[in-house]
Amino acid sequence: MSIYNTNKNLPNSDRIDDINAMIMELNGMVEQGKFDINELTEIFNNLVLSRRFDRNITLGHTLSTYSAWTHFQNEQGFGIWRFAPTDYTYNSLNTLYFDNIVLENRGEVDSELTTFDLVYNYDGTSTTYTDDTTEASTEEGTAFPVMAATDDHLYLGEATTFSASKFEWYTRGSNYTLKVEYWNGTWTELTNDINNLEDGTTGFESDGRISWDVPGDWTTTSVNSQTKYWVRISTTTTPVTVAQCYYLIPGDSVIGALALSSSEIQSEEWAWCYYNGNIYVTIRNTGNTAYEGNYFITSSSTSANKQNFFIYNHEYKSDYEVSSYSGISSGASRNIPFNHAQFISNNVYDAIVEGGIGDTGPTGITGDTGNTGNVGSGPTGNTGITGPTGDTGITGDTGDIGVTGDTGDTGDIGFTGTTGLTGDTGVTGATGDTGSTGTPGINGTFQARVSRTEGIVYTATTDGFLTVYSTSTISSNLFSITVYADGTASPSTIVCVEEQYLSNGGRMSCTVPILSGEKYQFVVTGILGYAAYWIGIA
Repeated sequence: MSIYNTNKNLPNSDRIDDINAMIMELNGMVEQGKFDINELTEIFNNLVLSRRFDRNITLGHTLSTYSAWTHFQNEQGFGIWRFAPTDYTYNSLNTLYFDNIVLENRGEVDSELTTFDLVYNYDGTSTTYTDDTTEASTEEGTAFPVMAATDDHLYLGEATTFSASKFEWYTRGSNYTLKVEYWNGTWTELTNDINNLEDGTTGFESDGRISWDVPGDWTTTSVNSQTKYWVRISTTTTPVTVAQCYYLIPGDSVIGALALSSSEIQSEEWAWCYYNGNIYVTIRNTGNTAYEGNYFITSSSTSANKQNFFIYNHEYKSDYEVSSYSGISSGASRNIPFNHAQFISNNVYDAIVEGGIGDTGPTGITGDTGNTGNVGSGPTGNTGITGPTGDTGITGDTGDIGVTGDTGDTGDIGFTGTTGLTGDTGVTGATGDTGSTGTPGINGTFQARVSRTEGIVYTATTDGFLTVYSTSTISSNLFSITVYADGTASPSTIVCVEEQYLSNGGRMSCTVPILSGEKYQFVVTGILGYAAYWIGIA
């Protein structure tokens, strides 16, 4: 077929000529197709063959049959109507036409109308679940919010696996980036590449279905103490407008399968599905009342308007597999044309074409077992020649003896520590006994037991080094040492900071150089009431 791209810059007459040429060629192809159908029908009739498919069968297009169209469900912008064809078997090849336009086949579904076993909304901030199961199954009921933040989740649970969910909104959302997951031992994302994931809601911005191929490794898990097959939906971006849902059901039911988005309704992309002997079709259900029975039809339309729609203004036709198909012929034919060079007659009379299946013939005799073949013989190959031995490597020279290093300088003698002062009396616990008196300094070492933020000022009596240390009698508690130094009575310049978790018996320290006559303050912090913390100057 010739297809022209009409250029808007061409004169209208040229563009109309292109369109007319395509229409005429299309009409010719339609007539050819009709002739082909007539020829196939003639062949089947002459050969008395059982037909697998019926073609161009009108559905409820007469005064005696139009009433077989019954209204099933009202949706926003369209209704769902039901019809039971005669001698019909569902096949994915079956086709439904509305005024010779092919409608989308959305397959064979599992039920007419169903609800999810459980619908939970999880709030990531309060870590609580809200059970919205009843509201989700009540069309046009009280709306409920769905995922206001990136740590919120929508959980859909069923006793068996399912392949879709249908959403209808009271308030449509914005700025959602949806992530759909299932459980296979861990939460695993469903994707378009692997699971054929399709979002007919465009991120909760319109009514529609979210569908996927059921994973083979989907297993049950417990959510809010309920074990089901769960799907978890979240958003990776923070919504600007939080979606408010009033109807949420499995998408593999009639209503779920025939969910239409706003754009599909606007462009009249109607669809159909099959369940339990009936086909279900979407039809527009709103418009100017002057066009009722032509442009749209409703559940409350009069018989006259239903006749106008299904008989006089529109026609539904279908090509489908028939339930009576047996796969064999229904009889024999006569006077079948037959041409062959070895035959004088041009016809073979009473030829049997595709007769009934004959009885199974006797089992053939098992053939004798063949003789075992002789073992092949051939000369043994010669042994390979041994290669020559490689030359011995040259011995390397002996290395020089290393130079003896210089003797290191003798280190300076360390300062003798000052005599330790008597430690302060231990702090009295909240309900415990009075703490013991601190231990006197040993070998010139200053020690003191301190509270959480107690600071001790020390005046150096000689030049040297100051080491402040802390030990712990409990495990995994945070300790810190801070040493301040300057010439004032209350030093405030930090010269050393150490902070770490100490285990029982652990020790940490800060070491700084000191000058005679200068003042130094050190603070040890820990958790009061749990252990004694000791600091000292070594």
